[in-house]
Amino acid sequence: MDYFPIWFIALAAFVVWLVRNPHYLTTLSKHVSSAKIGDLEVQFREVKEEIKAARQQVEELQNDVLNQNAARLEQILEGFDTHASIRDLADTREAIKAIAPDLDDLSFVEEALRNYKNPKELYAAAEIARARRSPALFDDIVVCLDEVARAPDLKGIRLYTVWTLTKALHMTLVADIKHSPRPVLTRKQLLAADEMLNRLIANDRVQLDRTDDPTKGVQGPAKWSKDWIAKGLARLNSQQAGPV
Repeated sequence: MDYFPIWFIALAAFVVWLVRNPHYLTTLSKHVSSAKIGDLEVQFREVKEEIKAARQQVEELQNDVLNQNAARLEQILEGFDTHASIRDLADTREAIKAIAPDLDDLSFVEEALRNYKNPKELYAAAEIARARRSPALFDDIVVCLDEVARAPDLKGIRLYTVWTLTKALHMTLVADIKHSPRPVLTRKQLLAADEMLNRLIANDRVQLDRTDDPTKGVQGPAKWSKDWIAKGLARLNSQQAGPV
């Protein structure tokens, strides 16, 4: 049987007590600079100061990353041609995908989706939404596509951008309905998206997109989105019905 010295047992009990009563650590550290139990010296104030300094460093690094990503996004927006071929857009697409996961502030994306101003911002927002696959952007994507679908000319927006937006919707549905242990999209959201997709598919420009193989045009991700919406609604129906 292993032997544990009394001071070690006392220290363990003291640490457990501190964990269960963390508010005492602040009070204790104001009055005690160090405590010695056996051969172990705990420097309360020094530890707190080191933790505070480490947190400040982490916050500074996070801010640097955010600023770099914002600057990089601005450079991307200035540097690409919205009329470039899909192949020539590859570098731009990859650059946007590279910074998308680290963007904490998505207000730019939300604004670009809900208030269309220029094709560069809309395309960048579509690619970010496609990469993020976040249900938090679901309503913004639906609102954007709904306005586009209601215009006979799709508001003059390039078909590839409309495809990217529709693909973003599709990937968001898959992420939430298939891969999330707790899907968050509601029945109301799914039904609104399904209604929008019906309008989008019926749009004349969308009907003429890739007539040789419609699944490679906007109709492809639109149909796949409707399939996942049906699965999501079926799951909600089964949950509402409960066990038989």
